[in-house]
Amino acid sequence: MNLDSPHVRWSPYFYGGLMALAVAAFWPGYIAAPKVGLNGWTHFHAVTGALWVVLLIAQPWAVRSGRRNVHARLGRASILLFALVIVGFVGLAHSSMQGKSPQGQAVDAYFFYIRIVLVVIFIGTYVMGIINVRDPELHSRYMLCTGLPLIDPVVHRLAQRSMGGADLNYQLLTFGLACAILVAAIGSTRHSVAGRRALGFVLLAFIVGGLPLALDFYTWGAPWAYWKGVARQFAALPLT
Repeated sequence: MNLDSPHVRWSPYFYGGLMALAVAAFWPGYIAAPKVGLNGWTHFHAVTGALWVVLLIAQPWAVRSGRRNVHARLGRASILLFALVIVGFVGLAHSSMQGKSPQGQAVDAYFFYIRIVLVVIFIGTYVMGIINVRDPELHSRYMLCTGLPLIDPVVHRLAQRSMGGADLNYQLLTFGLACAILVAAIGSTRHSVAGRRALGFVLLAFIVGGLPLALDFYTWGAPWAYWKGVARQFAALPLT
């Protein structure tokens, strides 16, 4: 990572704040909830997701404190953790879609789309970070962007609770916030054309992935029916 990058300096505080918000967001539904009704995939997903945020706090800290060897070891460990995060995503998404009514399947299909978009962005930013590991300008920015997909589940829950559970399009807020953060990051990247381009690619991914959500794609007729079929096929796979 680039030691002088403002993103490296501020990312531990940003992801530390996101971790605190995650505790508040998941407190009533998971942390303080009875664990009897929660399956193993819920716990697996929660642990791997939390560890990824810890990684995004620890790696920039290691760079800033001059502990390059710690940063390198964390980078190697991230490969295994990355795979576990994906396994947790697949397991939780699949288990949560079992035994639902037709109406519940439609809701699941909507959230399945959100999960697919976010996991594709997570995978894409991580892979690009690994590919560009010898280019600090690109590596640092792609790696720090791997945590942005976590904004949606955290902010969605907090916003929904603050609105008393109102049936609103919360992805206008969550995806919009991720885009605003990326725009600010691009604006602060004054001396790296490659860095701005990398952040621009991630911004484009959030815009393209979020546009169907902003346009209420569940009202699109045939495309929505096709997507519900995709979600049903995924739910029918013998994975969990």
